[in-house]
Amino acid sequence: MKVLILDCVKNDFSPELKPALDKFVEGIESAGGQVSLLNIKDLDIKPCFSCTTQSSFKFDDKCRCDDDMNRLYPEFRNHDSWVFISHINSNGSTNYLKNLLDRMEPLFQPVFTLDSMEVAIPPDNKLNGKIALLSSYEYESADLARNISDYIDSISLLFSKQSAGSILFERTRINNARLDKFYDAGKKLITNE
Repeated sequence: MKVLILDCVKNDFSPELKPALDKFVEGIESAGGQVSLLNIKDLDIKPCFSCTTQSSFKFDDKCRCDDDMNRLYPEFRNHDSWVFISHINSNGSTNYLKNLLDRMEPLFQPVFTLDSMEVAIPPDNKLNGKIALLSSYEYESADLARNISDYIDSISLLFSKQSAGSILFERTRINNARLDKFYDAGKKLITNE
């Protein structure tokens, strides 16, 4: 199984995520998964222009915004599972994550066939795999972290993927004893144990 990990952490908001992510990736790879890691902060991804609300809009497999997101769509399509990495606080730390999620619409747009006027799923979309969130959060942002977790769970339906849930942890509560849980979670993403 191919796993796309999208690191949406803004700068160095949560250095605790690095060892947790390393253990998570180690667990995926121990179960035979292949990991691709993309740092979203290194990409130019513009805010959504809300093109689908325009009456002249026509569905396509790429976005009208000409930026790095159009290079990401094939990455999403070529990976079975997607894991979003974030740090959640009240100071705008989730901007990269929000922007990325807003721009994913071309991945679930229907394809209309003129012959039968039927709606079909794009042929290169994988209908297996999972969506997950791995995120640290500040104590005062616990409710926001749960809301984002719920949102990630709900979008799995749009992409015909299974929700693998979220791993949320308050950033001051991570320690070496807990890192094995991240390894186990990575392994479980692949093995379903």
